[in-house]
Amino acid sequence: MASKEMDVDYEMLTEDYKENNKAAAARIPHVLDLVGLYVVAETFPKSQPRADIEKIIEANIELLAEAEHNDWIAHKIKNGWAYGEPRDDSKKVHDCLKPYLELSETNKDKDRNAVRRYPEILEAANYKIVSNLN
Repeated sequence: MASKEMDVDYEMLTEDYKENNKAAAARIPHVLDLVGLYVVAETFPKSQPRADIEKIIEANIELLAEAEHNDWIAHKIKNGWAYGEPRDDSKKVHDCLKPYLELSETNKDKDRNAVRRYPEILEAANYKIVSNLN
């Protein structure tokens, strides 16, 4: 469950939460690259309809969600987190630090939905997704 302290404007986040947000943004290109999608500046001369990009994402949602989850785990472990139950942020213990296939459907949906939001997130930051750089 997300804590209420994360439900604020970016400037009001703690440094840890700011770092988590930066890591989440940084992993987007890596995850999309797995299915031949690329993050480019909004001014990049090639464009594709967002609906086409969303179809590619949806057709590969499990692969992309698992990669999102694996990169999230790597970031957490790098920052001193460990698997454990129950989750305890103060002790850097998280019950989702396990393989994607072992997650509940509810937790898998968190990763799926994160990936589905990539186009929206990138557009808000003046980027877009394309499937061909030529």
